[in-house]
Amino acid sequence: MQNVDNTWMTKLWEWADENDIPNYVLPRGKEFLLSLTKLTLGNQSTSQTSFTSSENNSFYKKGNITCIPKELGNLINLETLIIHSCANGDLPKEIFNLTNLTELHIGAIPNVEIPTAVGNLKKLKKFQLTDNNCAHLPIQLFDLINLTHLILCNVNISVFPKELSNLHNLIKVVISDIPLDTMPEGIAYLKNIEDIYFSNTNITEIDKNIFSLKNLDELFFSNNKIKAIPEEIGQAKTIRFLSLQNNHLSNLPVEINQLNKLELLDLSENNFKDELSTVKTLIEAMQNFSNFDLTVRF
Repeated sequence: MQNVDNTWMTKLWEWADENDIPNYVLPRGKEFLLSLTKLTLGNQSTSQTSFTSSENNSFYKKGNITCIPKELGNLINLETLIIHSCANGDLPKEIFNLTNLTELHIGAIPNVEIPTAVGNLKKLKKFQLTDNNCAHLPIQLFDLINLTHLILCNVNISVFPKELSNLHNLIKVVISDIPLDTMPEGIAYLKNIEDIYFSNTNITEIDKNIFSLKNLDELFFSNNKIKAIPEEIGQAKTIRFLSLQNNHLSNLPVEINQLNKLELLDLSENNFKDELSTVKTLIEAMQNFSNFDLTVRF
């Protein structure tokens, strides 16, 4: 019988012991380790937007991990991998050999860069990158056509490739705390998108073409520098939640009263002083004709 080299397991267990990672997170038994489908490492901030359910295994919150061992790349049955708060910014290339991954969250690894090998993760559905200095996303990420969730928070990405439009199965995109001046054009081509979140960016306008998307449900454009809302917003008749909080708005287009499925409209912290009466009259008309109990925040 051929001998199987399991020294990688020993190295992985030694690393886990050094970082006080408990057995229930990283099993010390061979059979349980090889069957592992979810692994969460590090201290994840509960304030961050996440696609990870609290019903899954508890987060490992002991503290920062010292490094990310390449031996993790041998856990071939992993479907969910969450790595957060690592003192060493290197992300081993072996991580991207985990071709069964459907969820990958990389957070608080200061100088991490996403390699082209991310294109190996053909089954990936949810990708989250937060709290680091990453300034570039490889085109290969946008070849992952099974992605449904793309969450980018507090990173240094200022340009998106046009290949973003390839992600036809995306239903949710979150872009927050990023030095972005304009919305990526590719978002207007994401025909299945339901939820779009842009917050704490430098964008001054909303791409009018997104309002023709047929499945929109939630639009959150809070804490930006948006000066006006396109009249095309009237086309987005499926929207239930719309947040325009803390922008530079002074008025609203009359077409907004066509959103008769709207349940929440947040207009707080804007510049409606001169046009406040006009805006309130428009909102009253919306509330009279809405199919729901519309809540409005000024």
